[in-house]
Amino acid sequence: MKFVQRSFSECESGSSAIIFGLGAVAFVGMAALSVDAGMLYYNKARLQAAAEAAALAAAKKLPNQTDAQAQGLSLASLNVPTGFGTVTQSSDVQTGTFDATQKSFVATATNPNAVKVSAHRTASNGNAVGLSFATMFGKTSSDVSATAIALHGFPGTCLYALDPSAASALDIKGSSIVTIQNCGVQVDSSNSQALNVTNNATLTAKSICVVGGASGSTVPAPTTGCPSKSDPLSYLPAPAPSTCSGVSSGPFFPGTYCGNLTVSNTTVNAGIYYIQGGHLSFKGTVSGSGVMFYLDKNSYFDVTSSANISVSGPTSGTYKGISFFQARDTPSSVTDTITGGGAIS
Repeated sequence: MKFVQRSFSECESGSSAIIFGLGAVAFVGMAALSVDAGMLYYNKARLQAAAEAAALAAAKKLPNQTDAQAQGLSLASLNVPTGFGTVTQSSDVQTGTFDATQKSFVATATNPNAVKVSAHRTASNGNAVGLSFATMFGKTSSDVSATAIALHGFPGTCLYALDPSAASALDIKGSSIVTIQNCGVQVDSSNSQALNVTNNATLTAKSICVVGGASGSTVPAPTTGCPSKSDPLSYLPAPAPSTCSGVSSGPFFPGTYCGNLTVSNTTVNAGIYYIQGGHLSFKGTVSGSGVMFYLDKNSYFDVTSSANISVSGPTSGTYKGISFFQARDTPSSVTDTITGGGAIS
């Protein structure tokens, strides 16, 4: 008896089979879960693409909210396989306002500037994603959703008049020619005369969007009734002034210029020109690349006497792409003007 017991206890040939069997179950379970995880990832990616396409298309229809919702529903449906079912309901297409600084969306029907679209495959929506192998663990389906927000905006808006109510918030007159190359104009004033282009002046841009009314010669014709936009560069700090430069005539180099300054028939060197408490006047032909003019709250500029101004902003750094930056606390009594056949581009 003792011999038999010892022989049995020393026989280990079956232990590997037991271990292999347990390992196989774990391996199969992990493989099964991987297959289902891949399926869920695929569904998430397709829903995200559909939501983004729908939001972008819907935002282009603003301020017409009815058209925006219809476009959102249509594009969401077109961008998913038929087996997904109805991924977006009417309540999933919302118009509202988006604060770029806070990165927050608030649903509203009043002056919306954005559209939020959600796409779902969920049990409550009747189209949850069916699982293949997770059923062995008692889970037969899973919910997947995606959301996208798109802002309404004309392509490459780069000139903003942000006063919410002023008459002639953007006023171009006196045979002046203003050309905004490859981007748009946004006038936030709700005044019936928010944009005025008069006395043979012209304004040419990629697009022109005005909250209130507009008059005068523009290319293209302005779109009125647009939603207002918050300052897109509200996060951008104002540059700090340095010691006042004593230079009152060219050549001009970056720095702080106190009091009045006339820039005439010259090429300005690249950098930031801080205008402090003065009148910046452009005359003749003025050009420059990588240039930004900053005007404090007591400063203003004018382009007159057939001046032709062609400047481009810095190509890198904090102020990349900005040619003119007016202090945010500038009072309404301080105005910039383009008159007398002046041109800026």
